Amino acid sequence: MGCLPTFLRGQGKHTHRERRLDKTMFASSIHQLACGSRFGALGWALGRVSVNATAVVACTDVRLKQYRGFHGSCKRQHKDDADVHAKVAEYLKEDEKDLPKELMGSHPDLEDVLKGNKEWVKKMNDLDPEFFKRLGGKQHPRYLYIGCSDARVDPLQLMGLPQGSLFVHRNVGNVVSNTDLNLLTVVDFAVNFLKVPHIVVCGHYDCGAVRGSIAQPQDGGLGLVENWLTRIRDVARLHRHELMAIEDPEAKHRRLVELNVTEQSLNLYKIGTVQKARLDSYQNKDTQMALPRVHGMVFDASVGILHKLPMDFKKEIEENRAIYDMYKSPK
Repeated sequence: MGCLPTFLRGQGKHTHRERRLDKTMFASSIHQLACGSRFGALGWALGRVSVNATAVVACTDVRLKQYRGFHGSCKRQHKDDADVHAKVAEYLKEDEKDLPKELMGSHPDLEDVLKGNKEWVKKMNDLDPEFFKRLGGKQHPRYLYIGCSDARVDPLQLMGLPQGSLFVHRNVGNVVSNTDLNLLTVVDFAVNFLKVPHIVVCGHYDCGAVRGSIAQPQDGGLGLVENWLTRIRDVARLHRHELMAIEDPEAKHRRLVELNVTEQSLNLYKIGTVQKARLDSYQNKDTQMALPRVHGMVFDASVGILHKLPMDFKKEIEENRAIYDMYKSPK
């Protein structure tokens, strides 16, 4: 039996995204969630459900208590499968009339994606029949990769590593910010749960974020991106004397790309998660060095070469230990 959609009852009104079925309210976003669509639908769905509403999830009646009713501690009551299936079929048949044609049928771009996926699956099966069996197991990445979101930079491809080797976080300008909860969560998960021994911060030449950070926009600014680029502008400020001495604009850009990678790599050492993990591994007699190790790299898309930057992290750490150390180092 396939996964059944979710119905809501107890709501007094509905929006264009909901439709009444007898005494039952159906939320299309939760239907997408139950049928395996985007997890983000849950957020919208819960926002529409009152605390005392009742949800029918895959033939079960669940009383929601402060939005925790989807867990196993809730009281369940069996519902008739045929009745639910009938309501689902009725809703889907009626709802399709209101959908735009490109949502109802195929879209050329999406067809290319699905076709490419099928070709990739066939190719990988032909090359290695055990590939997907291994891929379906637990992940054991060796590297946490923090890089730019630029479409030209494919981490696995440029490093020539097999699938499953990288745990990846990407953002505009490969920024490591101590106020970015997304990045901090990724670092914590990679270091404390996946136990990755290496963290790679990778920038790339011809980076739009780096160019934008030192440019004067003609059209009144870059909007929300301006706030994000402040992190890279801070790098330019720290190294302004070196950058001002470079007359060629392209050479200045390339140098700022490298300096940005260096500073973002150093920012990793300021994160408590990384500091504690390195201290613990340093004190562990079975570990030869403090882990995770941090590496700064720059990718040149014009030639496909990945450069490792010569950075003296030990010197930087010693100079700033009194300011940034959160944990007492062994004597």
